[in-house]
Amino acid sequence: MKPPGSRYNFTRRKIVRLMRVLFVNIRMGSYRGGGEQFDLNLAGALARKGIEAEILTARPLTGRPTLKTELLVRFIPSPNVRPLLTRLGVAASGVPGAGRALGVFMATAEMSFFRACERLIEKMPEKPDVIQTNSFYALSLRWRSRKGWNVVARFPGPPPVKSRDDVLDCSAIADDGDAYRVIVRDFTPRCNHILRGIDHSLFRPRERGEALEELRGAGAVPPCGNGRYILYTGRMTPIKNLPLMLEGFARVAGDHPGVDLVLAGDGPIRARLEAKARSLGFKDRIHFMGEVPQENLPALYSAAEAFVLTSDYEMCSNSVLEAMASGAPAAATATGYTPEMIKEGETGLLVEPRSVESLAARLNEILSSPEKASALGARARRYVLETYPTWDVMADRFVRLYEKVLSDPGPLRMIAD
Repeated sequence: MKPPGSRYNFTRRKIVRLMRVLFVNIRMGSYRGGGEQFDLNLAGALARKGIEAEILTARPLTGRPTLKTELLVRFIPSPNVRPLLTRLGVAASGVPGAGRALGVFMATAEMSFFRACERLIEKMPEKPDVIQTNSFYALSLRWRSRKGWNVVARFPGPPPVKSRDDVLDCSAIADDGDAYRVIVRDFTPRCNHILRGIDHSLFRPRERGEALEELRGAGAVPPCGNGRYILYTGRMTPIKNLPLMLEGFARVAGDHPGVDLVLAGDGPIRARLEAKARSLGFKDRIHFMGEVPQENLPALYSAAEAFVLTSDYEMCSNSVLEAMASGAPAAATATGYTPEMIKEGETGLLVEPRSVESLAARLNEILSSPEKASALGARARRYVLETYPTWDVMADRFVRLYEKVLSDPGPLRMIAD
């Protein structure tokens, strides 16, 4: 048997060392965005395969860490200041030079975190086999060429051109969505295309009554009660262009008096959105749920009349993927990778970016035709099942990539599709 805390499998004939993968993600201890959820799900899938997965993250600037996991987590004393600086950036919008100054401060703070990670890794008596990161700042430290550490990168968005040499220094790159397209086009063709996973059994269609009963049992019923609602899930940040969503809802609210808007999530612009809801005259029909646990999201999607996303840019939206897997008809702005996920009129509806008229028309289209909405949701579910792997299947490809990096050290290693 394997002793507690051991990195070895003890069998009758031999001792097999377990692979050890270290995830370095500065924001995971403070909030859960798409990149953080990806790393957490991948780490969990690796652990189920007997691989030792560990997380290095920053403590929140204030309060206790929100991360809940059975995985080993180490908190670096250097705090995550991004949420605070984002709020300051929103408050200082329009002030000359404020954005640049806050950006410089954020870069300095994040580099401090990754240098602290480097010092901790150097002190480890047994180094990780692979370091998995999604930060351009981490790559700027050139851990592969400077330290001889195996670094596998996956990016939260297309890398900036100034990071080109840092990107090319990685042991391997694995990505999907718009980041993959940009890397292959502008940086290097040596990028492994590994589609993100999704839990097909968790994110599945439910009858509306079943979904609401599930939410009641979890204490997560939407503020509109048993009423019909349009749903948004995700961070409340400027790039999501949520004021457009509120304005679009205001355009259709009169024609659909029994339908409310529910926003599940939190972020630096929430207070502004709440004020805008009041100014539009719909504070009683626009509801803010705050953060919703991952396990309650599938029922929330299934009970919704529609899922809506109004972002100015999406690398590859986890929320869209989850909504589609749950059978919710989706209306989302045609930006970034979203048009590759939503096939217009087949697996959802596309909205012209920054167009309140287009958004209102698409919402009306779904709300006025339950039959069409149901068909969109069913085809979306089928598309996800046929296209996107489970987390465990996706993790198998990462394991192959890690094994390639370990057996053939060097930059930009590839595995066959």
